[in-house]
Amino acid sequence: MAHGTPLWYLAALCFFICIGTNHSWQNDPDCGTAPITDPGSNIIGGSDADTGEWPWHAAFFVNDQEEVRCGATIITPEWALTAANCIGFVQYPEIYSVVGGLTDLRSGGGQQQLRQVAEIFIHPQYTWSDNEYDIAALKLASPFVITDYVRTICVPQQSLEDYIVPGTPCEVTGWGSTTETGYIYPVLQEMNVDIVSQEYCQSQYPDDEITDNMICAGVAGDGKDTCNWKPFCWT
Repeated sequence: MAHGTPLWYLAALCFFICIGTNHSWQNDPDCGTAPITDPGSNIIGGSDADTGEWPWHAAFFVNDQEEVRCGATIITPEWALTAANCIGFVQYPEIYSVVGGLTDLRSGGGQQQLRQVAEIFIHPQYTWSDNEYDIAALKLASPFVITDYVRTICVPQQSLEDYIVPGTPCEVTGWGSTTETGYIYPVLQEMNVDIVSQEYCQSQYPDDEITDNMICAGVAGDGKDTCNWKPFCWT
């Protein structure tokens, strides 16, 4: 996939970010809520996120590296999701950690919580040869403490077919470079996109197979792209 193309693949992990703020889907009444967010502060088009605006978005680290490896989504205090390609062949949980409550990788902000990974569960059908089933569950060694800055996203309890329709608005978040060849940008980024049909997505990527296990989203022609925003591209 070319980094500059106007559409990209988004799978289950990204979908929790896109529409998982509907807290009627889950018994946890606080899931999908960001109580400290200024309602007027949402910025469209790949801009800095406010501290606490996405409290279910976490950073996935390799313990001996300073740079964030990927993003993760907190689905319960004890579990997080990330992309399987972020783990690859190095499936030793003791070398990984998940940090919640983090927006700026430079300063931390004082609200972050670090949890070691205890177990890793990569989707059994994931392979490096294609982009299907690119998802992994991380069981944490100890649960996150739910605060205004660290919360769970809502996990849908029913079929998603009614939600995965063209035109459905999504919000994509992540750390990554803000240009194709740039360095990792330290402040969490946010961007608004819409789900597009599988047929249209396939027409934009004729050399790739778009399957029913993928979600495609984007805004054609406006320069928005997430291919460098970990881990929401090629999942």
